[in-house]
Amino acid sequence: MTEARSVQTRPRVLILSPNLKDWTCPALYYEQQAILNALPGSVIYGPGFQYNTNFVPDIVKETFGSDQPDLILCYVNDRRLLGQPMDSATIVRYGLEGDMCIFPTGLERVDIPKIIWINDLWSCTLEEWDRILLGNKFEFALATYSPPFVRDEVFVRFISRRVRSSVRFIPWPRAICPAIYRDYCSDKIYDVTLLGALQPEGIYPLRNLMRRVFATRSDINFFHQDHPGYRYVATENVLVGERYARVINQSKIFATCTSVYRIPIMKLYEALACRSLLLSDAPCGAEFLGLVDGETFASVDNDNFLQKTMWYLANPGEIDRVSKAGMQLFQDRHTTDVRAEEFCEVATALLSGKDPGSYAQLFSPEQAVALDRSVSYWGVRKVPIPSKLANRWTPKKFVRKILSALKKKFTNLRVASDIKGKRE
Repeated sequence: MTEARSVQTRPRVLILSPNLKDWTCPALYYEQQAILNALPGSVIYGPGFQYNTNFVPDIVKETFGSDQPDLILCYVNDRRLLGQPMDSATIVRYGLEGDMCIFPTGLERVDIPKIIWINDLWSCTLEEWDRILLGNKFEFALATYSPPFVRDEVFVRFISRRVRSSVRFIPWPRAICPAIYRDYCSDKIYDVTLLGALQPEGIYPLRNLMRRVFATRSDINFFHQDHPGYRYVATENVLVGERYARVINQSKIFATCTSVYRIPIMKLYEALACRSLLLSDAPCGAEFLGLVDGETFASVDNDNFLQKTMWYLANPGEIDRVSKAGMQLFQDRHTTDVRAEEFCEVATALLSGKDPGSYAQLFSPEQAVALDRSVSYWGVRKVPIPSKLANRWTPKKFVRKILSALKKKFTNLRVASDIKGKRE
């Protein structure tokens, strides 16, 4: 690990990322802008921003001249750090060609402390995370879903002991922009709104159950719309950004779930910010986020979500009280500006060799290494993998497969019979 360095009061950071301002979910863009505002002298580089080379040593020279940043913060999607080209939407959006479709390259060639932002652990295998984190010589990781914000078994399923011994993982909850997600003082025209991905169904079991139940209730004014998919949507009339935030603000209750992994997903913060009563199962680490049942949100499960929904709808004063407290929680602790200040404190401490505070103190390097002793082999192996869930066999798929095989067989028999008839 790089020796502790002397840094100015606020470190200068080189952020590597494509421009995601017009992405379906542009939260990262606003997180990055908040960090740039909080850390003078910092620079963002990548497709859609300044982008003349993909080779990190040359990027450092281009942006900092004979000097260098105190820290490189990499927001690039994990698959890109395996050497894969940028996604097709980004390639088309920014007219990338040839080698410039691969970004970044040469991360391992610079002797500058590096920190990676990690969201979905399950998007890569344990071996791939080894290659990404160790191969690119990352020292630190801002992990939105590391303990205590995910179950230990899930973390161990995707992050090896070798990596946990070498990389300092810092729990890092999501944050969103209060200029977009806020109280628009809209009339509450929906009783319950449920938005977001539903597939694979095995990843969002409670959310799927909620949708099915709410859709059958004539006594609930229920609003649901399919997820628009992840892409650049600047010129499309889809429910994202301010339109999306306004719908949440028009809803008495915003229903969602924390997925099979029980993680604090973005939708939790979006509901809080827009003064809608958040109705969800409690994520891992809820107490560290300020989520308290009956005070800042309504905690539910498969068995009681409808009962609690009906109770709150019959008690509008409680909806008002809890949703206002939830909005205040968001404004105090989960805006992009708040998180940027916390990042500054953590980065300064890490670079100075000091023990960082904030969320970093919730998951020490010693705890990361010791996880193997707190989980069972079968508990780890039972952790679901999205790609396998998407392709798993279900009774419906089994019947469909049998019918398809029978149809193919009868078609072949009919063709054979026709050929035989013509010969006769």
